[in-house]
Amino acid sequence: MSNTLTQIKLKNLLLDYVQLNPGTPAKKIARDLSEKGDSVSKKDINPILYRERSIFLSDGYTPPIWYRLDQIPKVVPKREAKQTEKSIKVRKMVPKEKVK
Repeated sequence: MSNTLTQIKLKNLLLDYVQLNPGTPAKKIARDLSEKGDSVSKKDINPILYRERSIFLSDGYTPPIWYRLDQIPKVVPKREAKQTEKSIKVRKMVPKEKVK
């Protein structure tokens, strides 16, 4: 996706998609656009999403979910962090610092 016309087309596709599907992670955006016939990967859309911060906004979750700046939700959906076996092991390996 190196040519400028293709970048413009992809940006317009992202604008339309995110407007209709606010709060969607980049991986799902790429998958849905690919299913519609546009061969797009997450690697293609991430640079546009991050570069165009005057248009797109991420909420900071992992993975980030994307909105159009003019469609910022009044209430962001609450997502809780999952405690996995791996996170429990890490917590046991890293000792808590003592507060003086």
